[in-house]
Amino acid sequence: MSLARSRVLRPARAALGRRLHALIDSRVEERLARRLPAIEAQVAERVRHDALRVPQVFGPTERLSVDPTAQVNDALFNTVSGTITVKAHALFGHGVAVLTGAYDIAEVGFAGSGAILAAGRDVVIESGASVSSRAVVLGPCRIGADAVVAAGAVVTGDVAAGTVVGGVPAKRLGSAGRRRGLPPATDAATDVGRMYLHAEDEVVTPILRDRGGWDSDETEALRNVLRPGATLVDVGANVGYVTLLGARIVGREGRVVAIEPHPDNLRLLRANVARHGLAHVDVVAGAAWDRSGAVKLSACATNTGDHRVGPVLEERPWLEVPALTLDEVLGDTQVDVLKLDTQATEHVALCGARRVLERCRPVVLTEFWPAGIRELGDDPLDALHLYRELGYRLRVLEASELDAVADEELVARVDQRPAPFGGFVTLLLEP
Repeated sequence: MSLARSRVLRPARAALGRRLHALIDSRVEERLARRLPAIEAQVAERVRHDALRVPQVFGPTERLSVDPTAQVNDALFNTVSGTITVKAHALFGHGVAVLTGAYDIAEVGFAGSGAILAAGRDVVIESGASVSSRAVVLGPCRIGADAVVAAGAVVTGDVAAGTVVGGVPAKRLGSAGRRRGLPPATDAATDVGRMYLHAEDEVVTPILRDRGGWDSDETEALRNVLRPGATLVDVGANVGYVTLLGARIVGREGRVVAIEPHPDNLRLLRANVARHGLAHVDVVAGAAWDRSGAVKLSACATNTGDHRVGPVLEERPWLEVPALTLDEVLGDTQVDVLKLDTQATEHVALCGARRVLERCRPVVLTEFWPAGIRELGDDPLDALHLYRELGYRLRVLEASELDAVADEELVARVDQRPAPFGGFVTLLLEP
């Protein structure tokens, strides 16, 4: 290239480069300008929501004792004149004030502030008690186990266990009518928030407590297929890890329907949903089945994720639970993702969801456990044929090399996977 030509081209290239950079900068600024209001709104909502879960303490903090399984939200604790003890599974609404500090109203100004007692006005809130929003609790007093304090009430004395009080000052309104306590539980931090977990479980609880999450192909797939505003149906929700994960992804414009048959799992599931204020989550009690009625659910003492309908490999206690179809539970709900983990009865549950599957064509994530299906008395090949008959393509999340094999080989290869009672995989069913 001649020197003269170079002198002409260099400024032209530099000018073109500046124009391109300016164009790119303007496009980026335009996109940011469009997205910034939504981002700011999301941040403001998150800050506001988190602030409603942080209690405040006025006075010596060592005088306050809150059991880790209690939910106190944005309560105000005044410990100036006594101790405050909140026991297991107590539940507060928002804006609750628990006050030990008090002074003689006959004294005014500095004389009144100097008359505040240093001790003796202790407050105890027993296990399972519920104190509703904007209630005020004045010490000394004891709120009994499973008692309910109505919203806006002012408690000035003891509340008997299992009673409902309300008004100013609070008076007995009646009986709570039911136990509010949870099964033996531990409180753990997970990647979807703090959760109540079964204290005696030897499988689900250790994984969530020690790892802080359920690191599996299924949960990774859920993160990939769920979108904000979508609807997830969590069949076999257990204590709610997938429910909380789904609720976080779909956001408050979306919806989660969590279905679980075992009463103890249900109590912890509901408690986990309540503690995170998930108004867009619906909890349904029952076993998803191919017809309505009742079924026998066998209970596993060591693994709360292994309660099963139908025969089991060893003798277990059982209880009768409602059987329901997904078609009747979901009605006209638009379903985007359907997750099933029901210990070898997933194909039965899908037989009760034919209208939903035909109308919504959701993505389906389902466990496939051939040995368990045989124990139920069914043929795992028939389950695979059902999924294809429903118009779905099958993918194996844990072993993509099995996607293209014949069904007979798929069953044989899954049987060979290491597991105490026969191998299993997660199938992604795509419409």
